[in-house]
Amino acid sequence: MELIQNPKSKIKNRTAESSITISPKKQRPEIELLLCCARTQMQPEYAERICQLVQQDLDWHCLLEAASWHGVMPLLHLQLKDICPQAVPQPVLDDLRNAFNANARKNLLLSGELLKLLKIFKDHGIPSIPFKGSVLAAVAYKNIGMREFADLDILVPEQFVPQARKLLIAQGYQPQFNLTDAQELIYINLRNEHMFWHQDKQIPVDLHWSMMPKNFSFSRKLEFSEKWYEQVYLGGNLVQTLSAESLLLFLCAHGSKDSWLRLKLICDLAELIRSHKELDWDWILANGGKLGTKRMLFLGLYLSQDILGVVLPENIFQQVQSDPLIKALASQVKQQLFSQTKQENKLLKRKTIYLKTMESLQDKIWFYFDNVMTPTPLEWAIVPLPMRVFPLYYPIRLMRLIIKHSMRRLS
Repeated sequence: MELIQNPKSKIKNRTAESSITISPKKQRPEIELLLCCARTQMQPEYAERICQLVQQDLDWHCLLEAASWHGVMPLLHLQLKDICPQAVPQPVLDDLRNAFNANARKNLLLSGELLKLLKIFKDHGIPSIPFKGSVLAAVAYKNIGMREFADLDILVPEQFVPQARKLLIAQGYQPQFNLTDAQELIYINLRNEHMFWHQDKQIPVDLHWSMMPKNFSFSRKLEFSEKWYEQVYLGGNLVQTLSAESLLLFLCAHGSKDSWLRLKLICDLAELIRSHKELDWDWILANGGKLGTKRMLFLGLYLSQDILGVVLPENIFQQVQSDPLIKALASQVKQQLFSQTKQENKLLKRKTIYLKTMESLQDKIWFYFDNVMTPTPLEWAIVPLPMRVFPLYYPIRLMRLIIKHSMRRLS
């Protein structure tokens, strides 16, 4: 399925040029090659450019390191082995093939475990929706081996969380936090996911009762209807997951939450759009506005078009391009995406783009309050208190953070 239908169209010229070079400064050839390969569907102009790039004196170690960090090794392997394997050093091809095979085996293992857990939940009357992971690979990439993922994400209604948690523990999964029943009720009210780990199987599971952090516009205003769901085949089994339209909204919100730090986030969105030619864009725009995430939506669409050459409907393209704030945010994403300096692990620095895409002042205020004041199980473990005096944990958390950061500055 070709990305660009008309080779003489203005859309082709617009997207092909911007997707190969994503900033005014010339990209390193390794990064340009990675961008050309970061897709499942190849067009002639990208294939020609790949053939030119592999003839250069490339730092192959740098290329593999970047592909690994950005989670696109399967895509790099796919295109290099299909287009110009004779021009790639054999050790590099071997590393790519080994990484691809290891990822495919892992994905099959995770998909089998997901189907098992979904059946257990169903047998116990717990509605569950898998998202991200293998179902995202199946919906967007049409091949679970073409996407890298490491855990299982399952969404259940909030009232079923305690029961689902007990079932996971019965299957050998250990929760990140050992909570009492009273603590768990408070935790469910404050957070949106439980994390579990199976030591023998080496499999992590994220049990969600909200796809995004609670109390933000996306979660607060979410009202599921039939349009939000669809069924897909996974390992020969039909499973219910997010529809392509609702998945697109989620990927844009999730990408903004992670400040689009990795190319894989943009690839997920690009592959979803390319593989679904009949998206209901009116529904997407209406719900993006309703949920307060239209800016997140537009930023994701801008990046998928600008960096990976996705062709958007003309009316959508015009709306996205007309917003100067989106262009400024996209420029910031592109500058950090392939920065040669490692991103500092500072929350506010990493979340700058996320904050700028929030349309609601309430969301921004809640973001700061939640990260600074909302107690976590860490405070509960340090200072055990009866849950009836839970509000005392708010000043305790603030004091702990002050001490922690003061000690860090002193050191």
